[in-house]
Amino acid sequence: MLNNLKVGTKLALGFALTILALIIVAALGLSRISSIAGEVNVMVNDRFPKVVWANDIIDNVNVVARAIRNTLLVKSEDETKREMDRIIDARKIISDRLEKLEKSIVSEDGKAKLKVIKEARSVYVGYQDKFLELLKAGKKDEALSLMLGDLRKSQAAYLTSINDLIAFQTSLMEKAGKEAGELADSTKTLLVTMSVLAVVLSVLFAFLITRSLTRPINEVSGAAKKMASGDFNFKLESNAKDEVGEVVRAVASVQHAVQAMTADANLLAQAAVEGKLATRADASKHQGDFQKIVVGVNNTLDAVIGPLNVAANYVDRISKGDIPAKITDSYNGDFNLIKNNLNTCIDAVNKLVADANTLSKAAVEGRLAT
Repeated sequence: MLNNLKVGTKLALGFALTILALIIVAALGLSRISSIAGEVNVMVNDRFPKVVWANDIIDNVNVVARAIRNTLLVKSEDETKREMDRIIDARKIISDRLEKLEKSIVSEDGKAKLKVIKEARSVYVGYQDKFLELLKAGKKDEALSLMLGDLRKSQAAYLTSINDLIAFQTSLMEKAGKEAGELADSTKTLLVTMSVLAVVLSVLFAFLITRSLTRPINEVSGAAKKMASGDFNFKLESNAKDEVGEVVRAVASVQHAVQAMTADANLLAQAAVEGKLATRADASKHQGDFQKIVVGVNNTLDAVIGPLNVAANYVDRISKGDIPAKITDSYNGDFNLIKNNLNTCIDAVNKLVADANTLSKAAVEGRLAT
């Protein structure tokens, strides 16, 4: 697949995958951290306040208990009134905390435990009121008996119900803490795993991209070195559609063009050795400057063979007694020397023939001294 992509696209895809992996790791990390924060938030803002409010109730129940006890111990009305005010203030605090608990508790188990608390409180407050009435009526002995009996029992039941709620909320806190810890551990494991996976994928993709570039480049480099040393006997091909593939195919085209030109050169050389001087290379099989080279070689052969054919024809005619006219075509260099020599030969033969004719005619005429 990578071979069908441009180099720029490959690099962009590699960077995109790396960035995507980082985004995924970051997103997972943020998601898990958000979950942990949610668990911590539940502990801090939900579970813990409920425990605090329940403990406030216990503290104020104890305040009420001490105030009730003190009402039996104090002597003056002012001291009794002060203890009564403490009971009233404590009841207000307890009512406030119960109201907060009622608004914040949403689980069925929690609501059930809160209901038990309210019922126990109702019984306890009932005995408190009865105690205070006896106290106001001056029946301290009966009040003391009530305090040590039903009032104390109802207080114990009340405190037990509150402690049950505290234990319940504490267990929820511990559960939330455990879940947060487990979530933190799993988050750490997940992030490490995803990070390692992202690194492995990035390295793997980088390796594939690098190999898709360096391997054909190395092949082209090796081919170029061979061509520089005159060795065109190698195989170079690529189906890749990127820029590197285009370079490989271009170098292969150069190889094939040079091989074709070499084949034609060998053809002409072999023909020359065999004396087939009329043999020519097919210039149409070549392109550009390679075609110009082949055309130039053909023209060179024509320039060589033309004068040689003329010389051969003249020698043949002379050998047969057919003395041709002197060569008037223009030639250059050594070919012009051959032309001049042939013309000199023609002149010499013509003179020889003329002299022979003169001697023959003189002999016929009896002029033997000629």
